[in-house]
Amino acid sequence: MSEKNRTGRAVEELVIRFKRQTYYADERSYNARIVRSPIPLQGGDFRADIDAELSAFGALFESLVGISSQYYPYDQPPTGADPLLEAGRETLAELGAKLYELLPISFRDGLLRWVQLAYVQGRDARLVLEVQLGDKAERLLALPWELLFSAEAVFQPARSPRFAIERRLIGAPLRSPTAIDQPTGLLHLVATPGEGEPIDPELIQLEKEILPDAVGPDNYQLVAQPGSVARLIAAQRQHPAQILHFLGHGLPVAADGEGAPIRSYLQFAGEEGETQRVTGEHLQQLLQDGPALQMVVLTACYTGTATSGNIAYDLVASGFPYVVAMQSAMPQPALGHFIRRFYEEIQKGQPPDRAVAAGRHAIAAHFPGSLSWCLPVLYSGAGLPPRSRTAGWIDGINRWLTPAVFQQVWLVSGGMGAAHLLVALLLWLSGVSLPPLDALFLLKATGWLIPASLAISLWYTWKGEMPQAADLPSPHRGTLFLHIWGAVAIGVGLATFFVGYFTVALLAGLGFWSLLSPLSQLIILIPVQLLALLLGLAQAHNHGLGFLNSNRVKSIPFELSDSLFVLVGSLFVLAPGLLAFFAPDLLAPPLLNLLIGALNAVLAVIFFRERQQKR
Repeated sequence: MSEKNRTGRAVEELVIRFKRQTYYADERSYNARIVRSPIPLQGGDFRADIDAELSAFGALFESLVGISSQYYPYDQPPTGADPLLEAGRETLAELGAKLYELLPISFRDGLLRWVQLAYVQGRDARLVLEVQLGDKAERLLALPWELLFSAEAVFQPARSPRFAIERRLIGAPLRSPTAIDQPTGLLHLVATPGEGEPIDPELIQLEKEILPDAVGPDNYQLVAQPGSVARLIAAQRQHPAQILHFLGHGLPVAADGEGAPIRSYLQFAGEEGETQRVTGEHLQQLLQDGPALQMVVLTACYTGTATSGNIAYDLVASGFPYVVAMQSAMPQPALGHFIRRFYEEIQKGQPPDRAVAAGRHAIAAHFPGSLSWCLPVLYSGAGLPPRSRTAGWIDGINRWLTPAVFQQVWLVSGGMGAAHLLVALLLWLSGVSLPPLDALFLLKATGWLIPASLAISLWYTWKGEMPQAADLPSPHRGTLFLHIWGAVAIGVGLATFFVGYFTVALLAGLGFWSLLSPLSQLIILIPVQLLALLLGLAQAHNHGLGFLNSNRVKSIPFELSDSLFVLVGSLFVLAPGLLAFFAPDLLAPPLLNLLIGALNAVLAVIFFRERQQKR
């Protein structure tokens, strides 16, 4: 939960995963789940009208940031308070408090206690807000969480350099390493297309002066006049860099039609001054054949803006590990302080989230009355979710459950049948009488597999091994559970019956089983039971995914066959006890071996015919 940054202070991380509650009719319903926390915190459901919130924040930024750009630096105090700016700051605090109140009630107090605990213990704090790629909760990331404000505690943590906020996207495959090596190379691209609003020449000059000084002249490469896509590709090939610093314009464009998605573009300048509109996905594809960029810094307008389709999100979704963007246009003096401090921290080896927090603090420190400190945002990509240990086991089992392997099952069944028939024949010819198997011992040794099948099914359905299952309403989740339970019971039962009991019967026919102590017999059964459990897990995973895929096409109702599968699987485990009750003579060799041999011979013929038909 904690790590250390380059300052030597530990970093306490709180990770919240937002999720759209799809089984609610109200599309404004979301869930906040605590993925990682150093203290006990409870998430929960909440409602958020994102479109209304985005409109309010967007309008606020447009109106207030321009006003605050005229506000004084710390070394030039004003002669009097600016009533308009003071009113704006109050409005900003109100909106920050409203944003705070969007979160689940059970979580709000815990958030403040987490920040206080980190500070009191001399640690930094990192708040990570993450969503799954494609989840409608991704729109929550567009909200300016930097403004989080507790009216009761009069506390706005994001103004502190010790508090970092990171927006993280899960499920987009990363195409670059996440660790940024030192020294850090920087490509500074200035895109000034002939059409559209021109970039302020003073801003261009400001960045040209600050960036080489912040990263070092040897690590700086300028791409301008024009800042075209072709020149960017050529520069990255000739001077590989980890960071692309883009000074230009971003353009969110809504497609035709009501409710159409917003597509975001970066505007490059062509060789003839024409505008080249490039999406994040296209930019990533263009740079695939060169050294991988690890970070994109966007000082363009509308790149991390409070809209439901911002460019920063699109770039991370396309595979870039980190994107730093602005939620609105930032005044030049504030921008200068931000980028200088940001790149200084990056060159020191600080992670991007700490560098952004330091840059925000540089703005707040030099311009106490400015609202620009809240504009920089960091998006990051977590890549594909890691495979769990359980999934690794299942993959290993599935390698043995391929169609090619199944085509050879007839050989295994035939070999087992031949061995039992041979033992039965030899015992019959010898006239040897062997004791029957101890059915009670076998039931004590393997009977626990029946409740274990139930436990596996409950755990796999509700623990979240299949993320899609969390989207199912309760009745469908119950049907999924019963479907998985039937599959697990069959898998466990078949492994116990055909592998465990048949092996024990063969050892009994050879005269070895009765010579072993109960402990030795139990040791022989342990691998069989582990195999049964692993096969049950594989059945849970494979049949569960099959259910979910089918349920997306057509709702699958409850079926009695699922209950029958549970019963049949349990009967396989209870087979020795059933034989002892109904036909105890069948538990003694050679009759037991004759019965098993005949059963395997029939199965071998069936499997062989099926194999021939598939050819």
